[in-house]
Amino acid sequence: MTPSLVRRILFPRGSDLAVIAGGDKDGGGDGEKFWLCRTLQHVYEDREGPFAVQWLEKAGEKGKAAAAVRNAYRRSTKPSSLERESVLCKIKLCRANKGAKVRWLSAST
Repeated sequence: MTPSLVRRILFPRGSDLAVIAGGDKDGGGDGEKFWLCRTLQHVYEDREGPFAVQWLEKAGEKGKAAAAVRNAYRRSTKPSSLERESVLCKIKLCRANKGAKVRWLSAST
């Protein structure tokens, strides 16, 4: 394969991203500076147009568990799409416990 035909992956499928909070179109204006999402497909450097993501939403734990999982997130059930220009950075999320759908935010970039 010649170098001109090699496509470079910018964000592999399953990457967690911080995305700039948009306007009212996507439910923005809730005071958040950024949202979190996970890519559902490889995002190539030369890609134009939107790519598929799954939003990460606050887990919403209550009581004693809330303090322990203050930064806990769950994946939304429906996929969405996103433009590459709205990505702030790739982030690292760690699983709160094995097999759980709850994830928590650790190191930023």
